[in-house]
Parts: sequence; structure tokens; C-alpha cells
Amino acid sequence: FTAADTQWLVLTLELWPRTDVLDWAEKVVSGHPEHNVIIQTHHYLDRDGTVSTSNGGYGKTPPSVLYDRIVSKYANVKLVFSGHVGKFAKRTDTVNGNTVVSYLGNDLGGEFNPVRILTVNPVTGKVTGRLHDPLHNTVLTAYNTSDTIKIVR
Repeated sequence: FTAADTQWLVLTLELWPRTDVLDWAEKVVSGHPEHNVIIQTHHYLDRDGTVSTSNGGYGKTPPSVLYDRIVSKYANVKLVFSGHVGKFAKRTDTVNGNTVVSYLGNDLGGEFNPVRILTVNPVTGKVTGRLHDPLHNTVLTAYNTSDTIKIVR
């Protein structure tokens, strides 16, 4: 999609992607260097905000392989979103001058089901986030975030 004259590409990957899926994703990301890439996957960050090294005992590749093969390798990867573990976390990595912000958001407790709302300024690269609880119409300010990424043009 295009927003404010900036091109974006969203990849949604399966839980613990198979090697051929990572091969495909790498071709897509490397073939679109003019796009800012957002990756969504079921499991990427652990509760402590580290990139997981577990494939759950039955998955093909752990999230650390996604990090090594794509997230840390391509300068157009900007944001990664995941869930799986019941927690909220954020991680910021800077590799070869490229900043990638990763978010974990998964709370399965009763009626509490917040939504992370991000705003990306395509001129400055500022990414601000808040966690909104729609049921109670409140913002969980402890989870407010602010980061800056380099936008690909």
C-alpha cells in the first residue's frame, strides 16, 4: 500500500515458518527495496522482549532464524508484530544503521483485550504507539512507545 507517497509492504508469515516460506519471504523483501516492510507472525518475541530461539518442539524454524535471514539483513524491514505469549513487550534493534521495532502483544485475560494503535510519520520516521482498551475506553499509558525509523523512499 502507499501512504503519504511512501510505499509499504506487509508480510504475514505462518507460525514458525517453514524454510521454503522464509525463502519466499526473503525474495519478496529483497525484491522490493523501495518498500518499507512490516512483518506479522504468530510468534517472534518472548515475554522478556528477546527474539525467541524456540520452535515450540514442532515448528520448522524458530523466530531467531527469521531475524537472522530477513529482519536483521534487509534495511527496508521496519516493524515486526507478534503474539503467542501472554504479555506485552517491545524491542528495538539497530543493525547496520537500520532500526527495526518489534512488538509483542497478546493478552488473553477475560474481557481485557487491548489494541495497539501505531502512528507512523512518513516524513520524520517517528513511530508512536499506545495500547487502547476499547471495552473500558482507556489508554494504558505504561505501554506508550516512541521510536524513530528511517523511512525508505
